[in-house]
Amino acid sequence: MKKAKRVLTVALIIALLLSLGMLAGCRRPARATIPPMGPIVPRVGMHNPDSLINVNQLLTLMERDDVILVDMSEAPNQVIPGAIWLDRNLIIHEVDGGRMTIQTLEVHEHVLGHHGISNDHTIVIYCNQHNLWATRLLWQLRAYGHERVKLLDGGTSAWLAAGGTVNDGPSAPRAPTEFRAINRVGFIRADLADVLDAKHNPNWGLVDIRSPGEWNAGRIPSAIQFTFPGDLRNADGTFRSAAELEALFSDISRDKRLIVYCLGGVRAANMWFVLTDIIGWPQRVLNYDGSWWNYEWSGSPIER
Repeated sequence: MKKAKRVLTVALIIALLLSLGMLAGCRRPARATIPPMGPIVPRVGMHNPDSLINVNQLLTLMERDDVILVDMSEAPNQVIPGAIWLDRNLIIHEVDGGRMTIQTLEVHEHVLGHHGISNDHTIVIYCNQHNLWATRLLWQLRAYGHERVKLLDGGTSAWLAAGGTVNDGPSAPRAPTEFRAINRVGFIRADLADVLDAKHNPNWGLVDIRSPGEWNAGRIPSAIQFTFPGDLRNADGTFRSAAELEALFSDISRDKRLIVYCLGGVRAANMWFVLTDIIGWPQRVLNYDGSWWNYEWSGSPIER
């Protein structure tokens, strides 16, 4: 009888331990935490302040189940706990020499859904390279109709500077879901035909955001030169103030619609974000994502 009781007791203990293990496996992953930084200070003068957040705001957002954090760094070696690492090669493809042009709607839907991102999610994006590719994904999400998207100002560097920890390797994958896009690409994207027209149209301006060496090697005629990251970013990788950024464009008429380009549309996406969300440019702003690769491939005239 005693032996039977002992066996029953052991069995109950084992069952309890197993159930606790199963429950632990079903729990939500531990939230990322950092030391408190003090009150949140919103950016002054930003046209769309909801689209650019700081670390404190990120911590608040990460308490919500409808928020997904996406890491767009080149490799998943400094991932904020709980973030999804998204391979940047999945959001681009090559068309007519443009090596980083916008992904097709169908592939865009598949990639996001496969990573567990749905239309109901607010997507916060960052990376460890001046938010270069984070902003490129934001631009593509907007092009395909998703407005609930934000950037972590300063990216990985801002998180680490605030005392946040990172993982060497991607987080556990999320269960796939469904994502449905709306094609609004034509509202924020320029192609070669748009650029060729803009060169001779006084209502349009062309903005080049490459390095001085790239500019000197060849540029689209009538383009205006800016430099990334120096013209747009502070030394810590955060965006310069709205007043400083607006001053960059003091010589350009606010009546002009603008097309921005670089080598492959990634730095241009950063300039597009500055113009649309920080400055609030009153006219249309388009990202020529084919950029210099597509323009040079076309054999169109260049200026030196």
